Amino acid sequence: MSIIGIDFGNQFTKIFILNNGTIKSVESLSNNSKIPTLIINTNHKRWFGEDVNARINKNYKYLHHNIVDHSYNISNYANDSSPDKIYLMYFNYLNETINNFIKNNNYSNIIKTIVSIPVIRQSIKDNINIALLASNLVSTELIYNYLATGIEYGFYRSIKNEFADKTYKLFIDIGHINVSIYILSFHNNNMEVVDMQNSKHIGGYNITELLTNYFKNEFESHHTISIEMSHVIKLDKMSEQIKKALNFTNTVTKTIDFFYEDIDYELTMDTDELNIICKNYLINFNKFVNDFFNKNINLIGNIEDIEILGSQSRFKYLQNYIKNITNKKLSFKLNAEESISKGSLFYGAIMCNSYKNINYNIIHKSKSIYKYKINNSKKLVLLFDNNTIIPNNKTILYKLNNDKNSIKIYKYDKIHKNGILYNDYNININSKDLLNKKLQFNINISSTEILNIDNIIFNYTKIKEVILEKKEVNVENKESPDEKKEVNVENKESPDEKKEVNVENKESPDEKKEHHYTKLLKSDIQIKFRPTNIKFTKYRKRFENKRPVI
Repeated sequence: MSIIGIDFGNQFTKIFILNNGTIKSVESLSNNSKIPTLIINTNHKRWFGEDVNARINKNYKYLHHNIVDHSYNISNYANDSSPDKIYLMYFNYLNETINNFIKNNNYSNIIKTIVSIPVIRQSIKDNINIALLASNLVSTELIYNYLATGIEYGFYRSIKNEFADKTYKLFIDIGHINVSIYILSFHNNNMEVVDMQNSKHIGGYNITELLTNYFKNEFESHHTISIEMSHVIKLDKMSEQIKKALNFTNTVTKTIDFFYEDIDYELTMDTDELNIICKNYLINFNKFVNDFFNKNINLIGNIEDIEILGSQSRFKYLQNYIKNITNKKLSFKLNAEESISKGSLFYGAIMCNSYKNINYNIIHKSKSIYKYKINNSKKLVLLFDNNTIIPNNKTILYKLNNDKNSIKIYKYDKIHKNGILYNDYNININSKDLLNKKLQFNINISSTEILNIDNIIFNYTKIKEVILEKKEVNVENKESPDEKKEVNVENKESPDEKKEVNVENKESPDEKKEHHYTKLLKSDIQIKFRPTNIKFTKYRKRFENKRPVI
């Protein structure tokens, strides 16, 4: 049996596999262990990962985008361009890479797949979760990168009894477009998330952008010629090379001869000029770190060094700056490129029932409060509070009093202090014999605070036949009577066959913009999910008939 750990990063995707106690990096057919998290559209066809790099290198006119970046117009990417479908195709692309690797190495079947995402992408975690559940990846679960990093750092050290005394560790993850800073505590076989803070626009690539804009403006001011976008992409790569070269010398000079005929452009940069260009960047970086230190001033004194990691952690300019403003030693015990994917792998082993001999506790608390109410009751019942250790689940036992029932879940956080409708479960009874009977189901909350419903038990008998179908619904507005959609159900049974529920899904163009979730239980009871702040699906049926070709 094998477990997969995937680091779904802003710049690259890294995959590791655990097979019979052996950990190995998953490589593509071209023996590349880092798969670019990129998408490109050429002649109405999408390309992902390594295929993107191959086409960009041949022709710079192709504009590429990070898959996890929604700043581009996805309507330009042919049909079926919703974010979750873009992610779905990319995850199926990764699945083909994994399956080829397993086949070539004669590895055993996969039992668990853990995907880590940057915490900066928490706003789109629901889209990613939809794609994961609908993809061909096996038994998927989503976690944040700081959890994976902490597990990679503390898992083996806990086994070696290095944390007999409680130890606090400070991490700074310098990513492509963001920086995360967090404190984790380790004690025996326990890891706890003490505090975490994240900031956009102070990642390593933001310095590259500043250099690119500087060189672009210098060229255009001297030659009164505007640089085309295809040339800006080349200039961006040259700026990245200059940034890396500044790790070894104080002055770097590069010559570009591919802009226009008879015009050679010499790029020169030194550390003093870089300080001027990055002045505002460094001010924001300093403020971000100081705010976190002031918030945790009682713990900072007990921390001896700072673990530096991330795709841009090798940039010595930032390393020296962090060392100067924090007065702390820098540590590089973790592999900047592998720590998150390996940590995801260990998380899968810890959470998998097949590895029960692993005793490791992850104390990670929910940041929001969730409450629910039944029907039109004014009383709200606590479901999960902000001290709930996640992942977690809670069982609800509900008495069916009416033909139509509803369970509404509300979310409370810093943004929505008065609460926001998170999920709306409508339970319709098709048989009066079911009145006053009890319905029991579990609501799970994942490590990324995604709520999910499963293990439905009616009248103390577990329901086996459950089918989920999804159509879209307006996210925060209430439905009008004209917006409600019916699901036609055909239930044909023979005495010798198991009960099956067939759902006909015929969507009109107008229906594609609405989401609707329906679970059918033995055709006697119908549960409809109208999510307001979350998107959820469990099976691949919505993609079965129209799966895009990669």
